[in-house]
Amino acid sequence: MNPFLSGFGIANPEQLKMYTRGVKSFIGKDVGLDELFKAIRTVYSGGIYVTDQAGEIVRKYLSKIQIKPCHFTLTDIEHLLLSLLSKGHSSTEIGSRLCKSPRTVEKHREELYKKFNVENKEQLILEAAKLSLI
Repeated sequence: MNPFLSGFGIANPEQLKMYTRGVKSFIGKDVGLDELFKAIRTVYSGGIYVTDQAGEIVRKYLSKIQIKPCHFTLTDIEHLLLSLLSKGHSSTEIGSRLCKSPRTVEKHREELYKKFNVENKEQLILEAAKLSLI
């Protein structure tokens, strides 16, 4: 399992890149126990967890990046999957919401990885954000 980083949140592009290198969550030192436990459960189940504060910093950073045109189409389920993944839901959680098996969700994720030419969920979310898909 990849680490949590404790600190203020995300302050610069180098820290943003840490998501693509496998960091699953940035947790501020001032978060409450409920949020900390939720983050731990999310990461433990294979998801990523982004606090509202860190998410806002990421959104501000991404809004400054030039948006690339999307050269492929996504199915409705792929759009929904991207949305749920970007909110930190695991394949098991997504499967429960969509009445699909976790394996089916994983199959859709693999197809998204191919379409976006990425290797992991964090890269997928970053690329989808650059294309304004999430």
